[in-house]
Amino acid sequence: MATTLIRALAQVDADALDAAVGAFVQAQATDPLAGIAGAPPVLQLAADGRTVRGTRDNEGLQLHLLGVYQVAA
Repeated sequence: MATTLIRALAQVDADALDAAVGAFVQAQATDPLAGIAGAPPVLQLAADGRTVRGTRDNEGLQLHLLGVYQVAA
């Protein structure tokens, strides 16, 4: 299972993934109710990344995981 996942992730276009994650984060940070009732609320996002040990490929690159979530203010 892990080998299949690694092979699938190796085929991901890094630029397309970067654009998709960036668009997601921007969409989460945009509050549709901002400005309606006084000062817009502040949305707080937290991001965490990890490098997965043991995933180094033939070129020396490793698998990296990224998580972004909204925290309660």
